[in-house]
Amino acid sequence: MAGHVFVTRSDLTGLRCDAWLLPTDQSLSLTGQWAGRLSRPALDHIAGLRRDPSRLPAGWGDAGIRVTPLGGQGPADRTARPYLVNVGGHSATPVAWYLEGARQFLQAVAARAAAEGIGSGRTKALAALPAVGTGRGGAGAARGALLLALLGTLREEAETLDLDVVLVTNDEPTFIAAQNARRQLLGDPLDAAAAVGWSDLDPDLAAEARRLAGFATAGRLVLFVGAGVSKGAALPDWGELLDDLAADAGMSADDRRALKELHELDRPRIIGRRLAARGGSLGRAVVDRFGSGVGFTLAHSLLASLPVTEVVTTNYDTLFEDAAAAAGRAAAVLPYEPAAGGGRWLLKLHGSVTHPDDIVLTREDYLRYADRRAALAAIVQAMLITRHMLFLGFSLRDDNFHRIVDDVRKAIGGSGASGDAVVPFGSALLLRTDPLLEELWRDDLRLVSLGGEGGGSTGEAARRLDVFLDSLLAESSRGTSPLLDPVYDGVLTDEEREIRDLLRALEAGASKAARGSSAWRPVADLLERLGGPRPVRRSEHEPREPR
Repeated sequence: MAGHVFVTRSDLTGLRCDAWLLPTDQSLSLTGQWAGRLSRPALDHIAGLRRDPSRLPAGWGDAGIRVTPLGGQGPADRTARPYLVNVGGHSATPVAWYLEGARQFLQAVAARAAAEGIGSGRTKALAALPAVGTGRGGAGAARGALLLALLGTLREEAETLDLDVVLVTNDEPTFIAAQNARRQLLGDPLDAAAAVGWSDLDPDLAAEARRLAGFATAGRLVLFVGAGVSKGAALPDWGELLDDLAADAGMSADDRRALKELHELDRPRIIGRRLAARGGSLGRAVVDRFGSGVGFTLAHSLLASLPVTEVVTTNYDTLFEDAAAAAGRAAAVLPYEPAAGGGRWLLKLHGSVTHPDDIVLTREDYLRYADRRAALAAIVQAMLITRHMLFLGFSLRDDNFHRIVDDVRKAIGGSGASGDAVVPFGSALLLRTDPLLEELWRDDLRLVSLGGEGGGSTGEAARRLDVFLDSLLAESSRGTSPLLDPVYDGVLTDEEREIRDLLRALEAGASKAARGSSAWRPVADLLERLGGPRPVRRSEHEPREPR
């Protein structure tokens, strides 16, 4: 499997990766966007380089080496090393200048991975970078052309260096333009005959991604995020969590081995008693294990960028919330805050580290779940009946979830008992094929294995899941390009340029009277969404036209 180029909308400094590109210029200037996210040691390092430029690579400001590492100073993930890269140009700087900076960065990351290993735990190192040159780098006026050239360079280097690369955009127009540019370069990710950059997905997986994208674009897809998604952030799964908590409770190695003989819902009760005897609590101990500062994963970022407004999780951590905020679509967390009308919300079925006393962990918590959280279960039941739920990183073994599903089965008259065709209420993405699990859930869920032909390792399947989510996001992000914004002209197709010219003619040909009419308002709103000038709104205090 060759290296892959991902595209997401996020905050580069919050993403868990092996290395990320920190844009600067010949004078080591940093914008507030970047300086405010660096650790004090990283800022001190940069200040030292400014005082003693001889420590910089030879030819830093000319045609020499323009990349230098800062060390393990990532703000959210200590394995993520920022690399200072000189990509500061001006309006006359050729596009090739920016591309060379990105190329040098990727080569430095690949060399480090070969020498030191991969710190993020993935099967391939992951390098993240912004759309270099499009901010204050000097090429903002030609953003479309630069994106097209940049993605071509990233693809070449990813394949040559066997490195995964993620282009991180920070606004919706650039994100959509980058997706369209990548589609022009690599072909449609879900068209096996045309795509050249999506070889990790076989035709069956491509078809599954296309099917799920249809639910997403129709507004019918909801997400159910399990602990497996956070596994890539080095957070513990259920068994590891209980073992860690037992150690915190002072249990000996022999006691911890004996503890594993108990049912997994009875173990937390024993651990809780031991913690209480030491002045602690289960909730607080869980917070210590799932606290902030680990960085959200690429999977979190891709999921948060999807056009999905309803998300359910059994996870205690806040990684999806962090990724959603970074994607510009923050989620209201239920049941702790109200959901704004039409906005995204995240339902936390088993509590959150932000509310330690509310965490569901013991058998008593599960037995009393229906009494305390019936309203939350009802929300999930309604979504199972009215939406298509996509399960990721979820084992399908949770007792509360089985009760919820059983109520849904009873509400819709059973699973195929009448002989009618069965329509699954959701899909589950699994890292390995499990025939018995498929048989168990065949009337309710469509199970999709990411193991690929011949199985492969769990790490390979986890990476293929990232590629699958990337293709799902690409297909679900076929939003209209910012046609009327001239900075994106370079990424438009011939057909889009024709539409752009027609829209410009429409806008230019509208009379003042037409623009002042109520019928023009939706037209003006459309033009604005397509990158045109913001329409002038009539003040409430201005006299209205007579009817």
